[in-house]
Amino acid sequence: MISLSLGTLLPALTAMYAQKDWERLRASYLRGCRYILWLTMLVSCPVFVYAPELIRLFVGDLYQGAAPVMRMRLLLLPLMQTIGLLSPLTNATAQLREFCLATFVSQVIRLGVAIYLVKVLKMGAFGAALSMLLVVGFAIALVFWPLGLRMAHVTFGQFAREVLARGLLPMAVAVGDGFLVRGMVLPSSWLGLAAQGLFCCLLYIITLGLFCLDRNERGLGLRFWKWLGVTPALGPTP
Repeated sequence: MISLSLGTLLPALTAMYAQKDWERLRASYLRGCRYILWLTMLVSCPVFVYAPELIRLFVGDLYQGAAPVMRMRLLLLPLMQTIGLLSPLTNATAQLREFCLATFVSQVIRLGVAIYLVKVLKMGAFGAALSMLLVVGFAIALVFWPLGLRMAHVTFGQFAREVLARGLLPMAVAVGDGFLVRGMVLPSSWLGLAAQGLFCCLLYIITLGLFCLDRNERGLGLRFWKWLGVTPALGPTP
């Protein structure tokens, strides 16, 4: 759904770049990456916390080896979503060559590392997931972050404040408290898993609403709650 929605942003990003409207382009890039991160991690946090229970209830204890592989793959997801708007931005700015070359090189390196971990070190699926986390994670931080920041005319400080800090805070709270609850009461049924997963999502939404929304986003949220007939308490505006 997120990938499909990104296509609708291409004409607007292209117009901003053609008109050299760097302020709007900068704001759109930061806001888009943050929203993509928020939406993705809302679903991913409970899956990361309760991966062993999910595997056990779905296919049985025989396949518990899949749980660390799932968690390893999900560890990469926050990094990947911080550049969620990079692909349409490269199309809008006609700078596909650098993006495609960096993607190709990183995938070739990842394949080589995966073959070594799986065939030589006999690490199996966990080794394949580890190779993706290490290689793609470093590629995002060292190549794709600077590429996106340069195209969008964004400084790293702005990116760190607007995307990393505000985008990852709800995830940190939800995952940390989720592991705490899981340590106290381990879910043994689908009902218990659903209840704890929803609690994890609720913590995520509360943290997002209280600490991560700016004034405009908070105004939209207030209008939505008032439409539902609810007046929520407000936290500080970042």
